[in-house]
Amino acid sequence: MRQAIRGYVDAIAERCEAEGSLSDVASQMQGVVALLDSSDDLRSVIADSGIPVASRRTVVEELLAGKVAATTMAVLRFVLDSERGPEVPGDIDWIAQHVAALSNRMELTDSSPLGFKAAEERVLGYAAALLETVPGDAELGEIEDELFRYRRIVGASEDLRDAMANQDLPAQARSALVSDLLGGKATPATVALATYPVAVGRPRDYEELLDALSERVAAEANRRVADVRSAVELDERQRVDLAAALSKVLGRSVDVRVEVDRSLIGGFIATVGDTVVDASIRRQLEILKERLAAPELNITTGERH
Repeated sequence: MRQAIRGYVDAIAERCEAEGSLSDVASQMQGVVALLDSSDDLRSVIADSGIPVASRRTVVEELLAGKVAATTMAVLRFVLDSERGPEVPGDIDWIAQHVAALSNRMELTDSSPLGFKAAEERVLGYAAALLETVPGDAELGEIEDELFRYRRIVGASEDLRDAMANQDLPAQARSALVSDLLGGKATPATVALATYPVAVGRPRDYEELLDALSERVAAEANRRVADVRSAVELDERQRVDLAAALSKVLGRSVDVRVEVDRSLIGGFIATVGDTVVDASIRRQLEILKERLAAPELNITTGERH
């Protein structure tokens, strides 16, 4: 099973537990398993990678329309969209058992923390389910801002970084630390997103998993976060102009988050994912010094030999 599906189901289970509908979803998932067990044709269709995903999804939607809740249908769609066809029936069976165990308040334990790639996939699956409940761009922007500020806090505090990366500190204690830091200061969605990586990833990967979540939240609104270090404070008009300029360079819309760094002397450095746009005076001076230090440059005449 793909880790993204595990993360998605975790978020769905948390939501349903809070709403009191977890047992209903568990019952419906068990009903889907029973339906698959009773129909070899249906099982073959949803497991056939030769049939387009959209077609397999349509079969499931038409068959179960009005018979399962929207949440249950969302889980089935996500599995069909994310998984290889032959694995789908087994995934559905696992989800039914997993959700049933949770609804019966059985204590479930995971294995050791996941490696970075697996943990990243899982937290992004979790984020996918959680962000489905965010009603609009304003709320999404609030989550994005809160995650950005929290990420800065973690990065700026050596004690906090050490605590979150401490493999000897139990995950429960590290999760409590996140909750204490954000409790009452951030939306429940932000707290959940910031806390979830603690339970699934290695302590040393926590900051990178936060970065992945920030990118995922930004992408939800078809945007990217541009971390900008500027030599001076920027007013709103300058921020808008900078965002427009970066969007033109990168070929997609971006939001800017600005941090003042006076060591740049002038200009700015913008980082968007793996892309760095360095328009700082400090960099221009470094280039100039490199040119002046070139042995083939004649300082007196300016001619090259």
